[in-house]
Amino acid sequence: MELKFAGLGKRILGGIIDIILLVIVFAIYVRFFGREVLPGSYHVEGMPAFYIFVFIFLYYWVFEAITGKTLGKLIVKTRVVNKEGNKITWRQSFVRNIMRVIDGLFFYLVAAIAIASSEKNQRLGDMLAKTVVINQ
Repeated sequence: MELKFAGLGKRILGGIIDIILLVIVFAIYVRFFGREVLPGSYHVEGMPAFYIFVFIFLYYWVFEAITGKTLGKLIVKTRVVNKEGNKITWRQSFVRNIMRVIDGLFFYLVAAIAIASSEKNQRLGDMLAKTVVINQ
């Protein structure tokens, strides 16, 4: 089976969709668990803020480990697979998503450069985890 690697544009669009969905979830979360600092403006800190980062990591890790897709990938019709085109392992999902910290530097500029310069359109997390994102 020949893998059709998802291009940079499609990957960016899927990522933007994921970010929009996460922002909506966290706007609701902050409204209910944050403290009001100005009328209509809320703030979280400490453990409630930490939970946001945990949720974001779990969102990507669990969805990709189970289905190979986040909601953004589902909408743009892409998915994460291993280099042979099979379902990724929990470990591969963990590795590729923990690397989002580095890939995400400078508003994902590091990831965009890696994808654009990679033969298989891989970001650093994909390279380290031995995964690729393909078109459905």
